Amino acid sequence: MKLAARTVIITGAAGGIGRALVDILAADGDTVVAVDLPGSGVVELARDLGSPHVGLECDVSREKDMLSLFGQVEAQMRESCSSPVAQKALARPSLAALPRTATPS
Repeated sequence: MKLAARTVIITGAAGGIGRALVDILAADGDTVVAVDLPGSGVVELARDLGSPHVGLECDVSREKDMLSLFGQVEAQMRESCSSPVAQKALARPSLAALPRTATPS
């Protein structure tokens, strides 16, 4: 039994497991923020799903792209939240909290 719809961010959303998750979660009533590489078709995927779903192009391996993604998601969420209390609950994630991975030499 599902209690409340969620907003879910799915990376790698244009194909494979990511696409399957998009389809399942959207069909279950969740709002999907589909994220994938530029040129992957993720924007068209979200357009085909219709409102309120969103497709954003982003390379999640690049910190600059991730910061932009957070800003875009935050803006989308603020547009859909009319309650000031809900808006205050939206906090921008900090990449400082994420573990750094070593780059191969």
